[in-house]
Amino acid sequence: MTLDWAVTIILLGFGALGLFIKIYIKSTIAESIRHQFEVERLKMWEEFEREIHTIDRKDKFKLAALDKRLAAHQRAYTLAIKMIQTLRDTPVQKDEIIKKCETFWEEQNLFLSNNVRRMFQESLIFYQLLEEREKNADKHETKIRNTLYDGIEAADDKLFNLPSAIQKAVDLEPIEITQNEVKKNILLSK
Repeated sequence: MTLDWAVTIILLGFGALGLFIKIYIKSTIAESIRHQFEVERLKMWEEFEREIHTIDRKDKFKLAALDKRLAAHQRAYTLAIKMIQTLRDTPVQKDEIIKKCETFWEEQNLFLSNNVRRMFQESLIFYQLLEEREKNADKHETKIRNTLYDGIEAADDKLFNLPSAIQKAVDLEPIEITQNEVKKNILLSK
């Protein structure tokens, strides 16, 4: 009988040990799976944040480029208006405008849209030719003065179309903020 009790106790001990090992292994496996899941979740989160920062950076670059493009179109528009206003002025006044236009062209022509770039360049060339004709017109007879008048009309066509082309290239929608958006922005800033 003592042997039966001893065998029973040993069997119960092995059973308890087996149960303990089973629970231990199960909890270890569950912990390992949770750890692996957490590691993968953190990797995915870091990757997501990197992507968001990359997108934000790209958007900031695009916004900066659009801002630069808008500023270039605004400057081109201002120069186009000055060329139109000084179309019938003296060559000396035109020289100053030509220098400003050439400086602008060298520094910012790549920011202009293709159509505006082409039209601005053509208008500037006509404006320069007109200025050269005016300088030479004083030295020659009325025939040259008549061709000068024809040149003014051709330059008029080019120059007067330039501002509207610039406006079409920019073509921004008006900025409208509703009262609800203003309230929302005020509440978010608090």
